[in-house]
Amino acid sequence: PAEERIWDEEVAKRGATKSYFGEVWHCQCGDDLCGVKEHIFPEQEQDKQANSDEKVETGLKVILVSGKRASGKDHITDQIETYLKNDGGKKVLRTSLGSLNKKSYAKKVGIDVEKLMKDREFKEKHRIDMIAHHEEMNRKDPEWAVREVVEAAQEAKADYLLLSDIRTMKDLQWF
Repeated sequence: PAEERIWDEEVAKRGATKSYFGEVWHCQCGDDLCGVKEHIFPEQEQDKQANSDEKVETGLKVILVSGKRASGKDHITDQIETYLKNDGGKKVLRTSLGSLNKKSYAKKVGIDVEKLMKDREFKEKHRIDMIAHHEEMNRKDPEWAVREVVEAAQEAKADYLLLSDIRTMKDLQWF
């Protein structure tokens, strides 16, 4: 419900967040201000469109989720996906840059991709090598991962691309 939403533009501009109790939290991950620049709830979007003479663009909409490791990105992404599919009736392609990298890494080194995706202990054993693999792929083509997820969403004719792990300012700027 709208009355439970705690969006504070001034807090967001400082790279912080506000809890349901009104506490303001800030960590280094917010220092680059790569998060939300403008926040519009669905009813505000309708008002904005109703008051605009501009053509409303249709097509793929992208929702990016960012946060530190084990910070709840998947949980909030689950909530967004459920809302869009059930309440909004939208076609959603949910993916992550991390899963794309895991698939590419698993293929390269010949390990079980499903185990890499689901077994946290197994994944931790490969973390350093996966990071090196991602960096190597980025040196060859800095846009490889973001381009692949957008192409997959377009091929699936999705209304929304829900990306649960935007990682760098460069990736954010690509969108």
